[in-house]
Formats: sequence, C-alpha cells, structure tokens
Amino acid sequence: MTHPARLEPPIAFPRISAPRDPALVVPVAALLSAALVGVALAANVAVGAAILIALCYLPLLFIDLRLGFALWVPLIFLQGIPAISLGAEAAGLLIVAAWFGALRSSRATVGAVLNRHRGLLAALAGLLVWLMLSLTWADDPGLGSDDLKPLLALAALFVVAMTTVITPGIVRLVAVAFVVGAVVSVFVGVLDGSLTSAVEGGARVEGGGGDPNFLASSLVAAAVIAAGLMACTSSPFRRVLLVLAITVLIAGLVGSASRGGALAAGATIVAALIFFKDRRAHVLALAALLVGVAALLFANAPAQWERVTNFDEDNGRSDLWAVAWEMGKDHPIVGVGLHNFRVHSPEYVQEPGEVEQVGLIVETQALVHNTYLQLFADGGVVALSLFVGLVLGCLRAAKRAADTFEWLGERALATLARSVLVATISVLVAATFLSAAFDMRLWLLLALGPGLLAAASRRTRKERGDQRQTGLVPVFPGDAGRRLRGT
Repeated sequence: MTHPARLEPPIAFPRISAPRDPALVVPVAALLSAALVGVALAANVAVGAAILIALCYLPLLFIDLRLGFALWVPLIFLQGIPAISLGAEAAGLLIVAAWFGALRSSRATVGAVLNRHRGLLAALAGLLVWLMLSLTWADDPGLGSDDLKPLLALAALFVVAMTTVITPGIVRLVAVAFVVGAVVSVFVGVLDGSLTSAVEGGARVEGGGGDPNFLASSLVAAAVIAAGLMACTSSPFRRVLLVLAITVLIAGLVGSASRGGALAAGATIVAALIFFKDRRAHVLALAALLVGVAALLFANAPAQWERVTNFDEDNGRSDLWAVAWEMGKDHPIVGVGLHNFRVHSPEYVQEPGEVEQVGLIVETQALVHNTYLQLFADGGVVALSLFVGLVLGCLRAAKRAADTFEWLGERALATLARSVLVATISVLVAATFLSAAFDMRLWLLLALGPGLLAAASRRTRKERGDQRQTGLVPVFPGDAGRRLRGT
C-alpha cells in the first residue's frame, strides 16, 4: 500500500510592510530619495538636479504654499540653465498641485478673489480656448500644440499667484524674490561665459535666461520694484542692499546692449511721472541718478553704446513686423493658428515690399519679435483683444490697489503697488521688441495686480470693522467703497 507523499510546508517569505515606528519613516524616505537622486544624476545630471529640487521643495509647499511660491520666483530668471529650467518646471507643477490640495481650506478666500475678477478670468479663459481652437485651422497644428503645455502652465500659475499673493507680507516677499532673481541672473550671465554672446568687439550679457533682450526687459522691471521696496523698509542696511541691487541691475541692462531695454527704461520714467504724481521730484532725481550710472557704464562699454544708439540696423525686425502685419490683414479675425507664423512667413517675403533680411524669414523662420503682432498674426483680432483685455484688467487692479492703500494711509504699500504697475508697463513696452506672450515674468507681474487689490480689500474690510465699532461709516475710494457701503 502506497502512502501519499508528504506535502512540504510552504516557504514563509518575510512580509514587507511599512515601518510601524513613525520615527523610521523619515530616514527610510530619505534613503530612498537619495538613491533615486543618485540614479537620476548618474543617468542625466539635469534630470537628477530637477528631482533633487523637487524632493527638497515638496515638503515646504505643504508647510507654507506662499513661502514656497516666493522661493520659486527667482528660478524663472534662470531658465537658460538646463538643470534649473527642469527644476523650475517641476516646482511650478508642484505649486499648482499644492494649491489644489489647499483649496478646500482656503475656498472662501480664493473664491472671493476669483469672483471679483470674473471679467479678467473670462478674458484668460477665452484666450486659452481661442488659441486651442486655432489649431483646427492651422496648417501645422503640431507646432502650436508644442506651445499648449507652457500656455496652460502659465495660466495655472497666474491663477495661483493672484489668489495666493494676497497679503502685504507675501507681496513684499515676492517682490524681493523678483529682484533677487534678476540680480542673480546678471551675475550668472557675467560669470558664465556660455551666457554671453559676442557683438561688435564687445559682449552682450544674456543672463540666466539665455537671451539679452528678455534679460533687459526683466532688469528694468526689477529695478523699478527695488526702488519701490525702498519705501517699505526703514532699515539702512536693507536700503543699502537695494541700492546695490539697482546698481547691478543697471549694469546688467548696459551689458545686455538691448535697444528694447533702453526703450523700456525711457517708457518707465514717463510712466513713473504719470502714476507718481505726488513724488515727481523724487522720480526725476532717481531717474537722473540712474541715467548717470548708466552713462558711466556706457563710457567703459563703447560697443554696447554704439549698438543701443544705432537704430539704422534692426537685425531684420522691421521685415518681420511687416510680414506679420500683412499676414494679420489677410487673416484678420482668426489668424493663421497658434505658432504658425513661421509656417506662412516665407509666402510674404515679396508682398510687404522691399525685404532685406530674406534669410531670416525663409531659412531661419524667426518669430515676429513683437508680442502684439505675433498674437495678431497667429490668433487674429480675437486673440489680440483678449490678451489686451487681460492686461488692462491687471493694470487696473494694480492702480486701484495703489489708490486704496493711499486712502488708507499706507504710503509704503501704495508706492509698492505703483511700482508693480510701472514695472508691468515697462515689460509690456519691451514686448514690442520681443515675442514675450509666454514669458512667466510678465505673467507674474500681471498677477500681482489682482493680488495687490485683494490685499488692499482685506485692509479696507478691517478698516470698515474698526469704523463700525466707533459708529462711523467709512468711505472707500472707487468700486471697493461702493460695495462696502452697499450701494
């Protein structure tokens, strides 16, 4: 009689589970993160650096989203450096994710800001939808689809900024971060030879963004904001630091040899005289000082001076503008489709008249180098109108914020708000020489307008409560006052 074979007991494998001791979670996570970063760095330095930045940055966002946003701002000035560019993109996505995560607890505050700027948000949504729809009639929708990702990211970060940077403290912090980013960009451009380009016996500083014209645009804006920050501090040490920062920014502007930057600087002085009515003497004195510093720097950089003052040679911009204008006239309502100017531009080299830089249009297929003509050619009057409406809404919000702070007696905050307004105008003027519709620095400055107005509104509500306790009814300037009085 045969006996059945004995069954061997199954092999007991150790069960892998999360550590029961919470104290072990942090070191285990740190080891796994270090291993991940090490492998990524070995495979690709840029990707590894981006992962490292994201891993260090993520916990901060859960602790304080506003502080994390402010620390991200300087990175947008350094996107010409591959590792930092990837890190900045990863950090931007994390900011948006953290904003959605915190939305439940801040729904009332966020809802109030969004509700107040319904028209502005409608213009933003309309611009996004229209540019997406333009791909349906574009000859090469693949080119436009490459722009959709950065466009959607810009829109998301714009909404995050306008609903997060809504207190005076965080506004000042973001303003400081903007100035720091611009200063660091100048130093990177000077110290790193790869971020400069030769020009007529000299060198154009390209900065951390890798483009001298975009650098110049941001430096003018940063100098204006730095001047505004001086009104927000009584510390002599901080004021000295801001003066040094402005000096570095002016030096970087001279080193960029950008005609667009010089034009933006001139427009900035005019805008400051308009919006700082009570401080025009201070504006003129500061402008004279900065012009003097720039003159001394130009005296030691004759190649940059010759380029800035030579308007006979525009490197083909006038040809590109003429082609964009003719293209827009042929497709005035809908345009040729997002990012499709370069597809159609070779067809127009004979139509505008005498075109000198044919190779720039046919072979290089450069962008328009004018934000407004670029939108007109790509998206027609509809896209251009929506963008202009968005811009005007943000500028109006900054102006109303400055007026409200002034009425409340917050002179420092009023000065900072007007500085943001003038800085935004300077970038918009420089955009006539740049295709800057997707420049995050421009969108950040635009978002500060609604953010400043939200900060001013919070102050007016506090003032209203204080006045009610004393039996007085406050009268606030503009629409904010009419809403508070219930009229």
